[in-house]
Amino acid sequence: MPISFAQLTSVISNYSTEYSLLDNDMMFAHITPSNGLPVIHEAVRIDGLMIVVGIKGELHLEIDLKECVVTPGSLICLGLDNIVRILKDSSHDFDAYAVIVSPSFMRDINIDLNVVNIPSIAKAKRTSQFPLITLHHDEQQMIYRLIETIHAYNSSKLISYYRRQIIMNLVATLIYHLMECGERISAEDSPNTADSIRPRRSLYLHEFMALVQKYHRSERSVSFYAEKLFISPKYLSLVIKETTGRSASQWIDDMVILEAKNLLRFSGKNIQQVAYELNFTNQSAFGKYFKHLTGMSPSQYQKQ
Repeated sequence: MPISFAQLTSVISNYSTEYSLLDNDMMFAHITPSNGLPVIHEAVRIDGLMIVVGIKGELHLEIDLKECVVTPGSLICLGLDNIVRILKDSSHDFDAYAVIVSPSFMRDINIDLNVVNIPSIAKAKRTSQFPLITLHHDEQQMIYRLIETIHAYNSSKLISYYRRQIIMNLVATLIYHLMECGERISAEDSPNTADSIRPRRSLYLHEFMALVQKYHRSERSVSFYAEKLFISPKYLSLVIKETTGRSASQWIDDMVILEAKNLLRFSGKNIQQVAYELNFTNQSAFGKYFKHLTGMSPSQYQKQ
């Protein structure tokens, strides 16, 4: 289920020693939960972008059904396509900075929330750490300073005619700096291919990922996405394979399976209802698809 920006900021503020809001669509928070963070049993989607940078302690999350631990000097960037739960193992001394921005704020700074850093993310997903980013010391200090500057402007009592514009540019700077970190991780992971994505192919990758995010509940064929991009399925498959190391069909299947697992585990719907929601002709077709890709039947997965 989605959690709105207003709901998210309300929850975060309860576990923060200081926070500031800008026009109800951008929030800074210094998270220091003296009584520990809440355990969220139900997976949620965040309606916006949330950046969490660890300062002390540990935050245990389940992101897209994979457990991740935010520690000092590491960072998580959560967007619309991420399914998130807070797990019970987080430490009571967890300390972090968080910046949360709404989709409308992202549009105002002209950054597409669905496809932030798609080329780097696509490559970084092949690393064992993804979606956790371990920052170098210089990166960590730069991000701390940027976030602290955002909060300083956001919480200032001085009259400012350009407060929103200043903060918009600071947030954009923060996001682009995170993209730089993504490029660095990609270069370390694949040093011979980090600079090999040509502009046109990068654009196709960017648009393909956005389309998969939008249509994966109803469309699973490569030809559908190729038609949307006005290129042949063969060429789309070639571009995605060369730029990410994985085929277009694998990206589509991954998104469908992630959605299916989330629905099976958290939605309360039965297998037939999940099958129809994901546009399978019947429960049997869904079961075969799910078992082929996961090695277990939908009912076996639900019983785990």
